[in-house]
Amino acid sequence: MTEGIQQRLEELAREKLAEDEQYFLVDVKVKPKKKLQVFVDGDNGITIDKCAEISRSLEKELDEEGIAGNDYVLEVSSPGMNNPLKVLRQYKRRIGNEVEVVLYTGEKLEGILRSAEENHIALEVPMSKKEKKQAGFKGEATQQRDISFEEIKSTKIKYNI
Repeated sequence: MTEGIQQRLEELAREKLAEDEQYFLVDVKVKPKKKLQVFVDGDNGITIDKCAEISRSLEKELDEEGIAGNDYVLEVSSPGMNNPLKVLRQYKRRIGNEVEVVLYTGEKLEGILRSAEENHIALEVPMSKKEKKQAGFKGEATQQRDISFEEIKSTKIKYNI
């Protein structure tokens, strides 16, 4: 039941977001007690008013179709600062930001996101002491590391507050 609701909610959200190409779907979650969460973002961010508009539209469709019943809670919001990046458009929007990338191997990398392509990202990371010595560098030095999305467990924006 929850898979059907989630799948249909994703379809409805994608249809609604297709009306304005600057917005995109990040994730849909169905939590216990029919708590439906839809996370959306935009190429230039997303406003509370836009989230409310999307919420009203989705709620209308859900009520008309009756797939979630009468007793559900729908939340439409941006993914939030602390949530990992999930889709390519989020990565592209964050180029130039400092990020923390955790690989499935357990390795953690911190650096500047330099590019995001269909299958991978490029991350500018500090060179290790050993790497600097081998390359003959003294002081601060960085290198670019290409990482495929298949290797990435999670990517979060680093905020220096």
